[in-house]
Amino acid sequence: MNDWPRVTQILSDLRIRSTGMEWMQPKHRRRGRLTHAACHLIGAGHEIEPEWFERSSGEGEQDRVEHRVCIPYIDGYRKFKADHPELFPIQTSELEVVNQTERYLGHIDEIMADDSELDEKTGKAPVWCPLQTALYNLARGKHARRLVLELPGDGDYRLIVHSDFRDFAEATILARAWWLVAGYKN
Repeated sequence: MNDWPRVTQILSDLRIRSTGMEWMQPKHRRRGRLTHAACHLIGAGHEIEPEWFERSSGEGEQDRVEHRVCIPYIDGYRKFKADHPELFPIQTSELEVVNQTERYLGHIDEIMADDSELDEKTGKAPVWCPLQTALYNLARGKHARRLVLELPGDGDYRLIVHSDFRDFAEATILARAWWLVAGYKN
């Protein structure tokens, strides 16, 4: 399994994930990781210590993020939690899933109280997101509801349900295509 691709690698290597990602800088990725971590804590019923918002993270100017810039994204998650109490507390976060048949793995952001799978996006969900959630869902093997939470950074949120069953066929094709292409590179 060490040489198996991750979901995001499949989408990137097949030139699907790169669409719309050209603008992303290291500090955007760091802000996303910080927001995800905070949301996971809140989703599990914890709160973020006020001192956390006074700190910063990052190695250098390229990826330095003041934690306070995460506040509007976290506020959007808190609003989502207040509007959808039936989904909380979350069961787990960053669940590693493995598809033994198609030979790939990934991490689901959150498994909600009703067993649905939530993928969080700090910003607008890209067009390829249904393929991402389908790959996760197939690897988990539960056929649970696939949710995407857009956190635009204005204290609000948008909840999207991915329900097109064609996503599963297309996702499977992509996983198989990745291995087919990888075989020809050797």
